[in-house]
Amino acid sequence: MPKNNIMYLISIFFGVFGLTLVAAIYYSENERGQIVNLICGLIFITASIGSWIIAKKSSKKNN
Repeated sequence: MPKNNIMYLISIFFGVFGLTLVAAIYYSENERGQIVNLICGLIFITASIGSWIIAKKSSKKNN
């Protein structure tokens, strides 16, 4: 499996996990839990976008 395919899979995993954390805001009991879920979800979504960009740039460099 090429290196950039693994990066795409990692970015998809981070994105899905981040969206799950953001969606968990509705099931949090208190305000602190909602804030923590939002911050962690946004961090994982940002990591997903970053790894997607890295994978895209490395695949262009290899071609």
